[in-house]
Amino acid sequence: MKHPALLLLATAIPASAAITVDGNFADWLTVSTLVTDPADAGANPESDFLVAKAASDSNNLYLYYQTSATFDLNAIGWRFNVFLDTDQTPTTGFKLYGASAGGFDFLFQGATLYTFQGADNTNEWNWGWSPTLPFGNAGNEAEFAIPLASLGLSPGDSVDFILFGDNGTIDLVPDSYGSSVITYTLVPEPGALVLGGIGLLAILRRRR
Repeated sequence: MKHPALLLLATAIPASAAITVDGNFADWLTVSTLVTDPADAGANPESDFLVAKAASDSNNLYLYYQTSATFDLNAIGWRFNVFLDTDQTPTTGFKLYGASAGGFDFLFQGATLYTFQGADNTNEWNWGWSPTLPFGNAGNEAEFAIPLASLGLSPGDSVDFILFGDNGTIDLVPDSYGSSVITYTLVPEPGALVLGGIGLLAILRRRR
């Protein structure tokens, strides 16, 4: 019986994201939600995060978020911050105001990626910036594409991040103020999984 093993192999390979960064968010409907957050920053609903999603392919990390009210990212992009811990080491990178989790290596503010250049494990505000990256923004939603090469990541790696909405009334997601993070694992290269699956299939065949 070879067919059940082949079926198992096919379903074990995750699909790469089919995301087009164009301000049309229909392609995110099939992407699982990473985190939801209540409407808890009422004084600034435009930067009050409700939903965050992530996806990836062999070239990019894609991010999506939705807030409580319509916003214009071109006008107020500084209110929308995603801190990324790409090495998942709390003692390296930026420490968000004494937070116990995350040593953040990158800041994605608005649609601009910044690299932390301060002393490790401090909240020294010292960042090197890169040009604005592709984004789409309409209504209360936004989407982005960040090249994996810019983050030093490869397919199969994991990244920790938090969302920080800042305009007087702060919204932090997760709400635990830096004692926990959101973790996303990039889609592995399908070729590596296929090879591993073929090896497993060969072992199954030998055992019959």
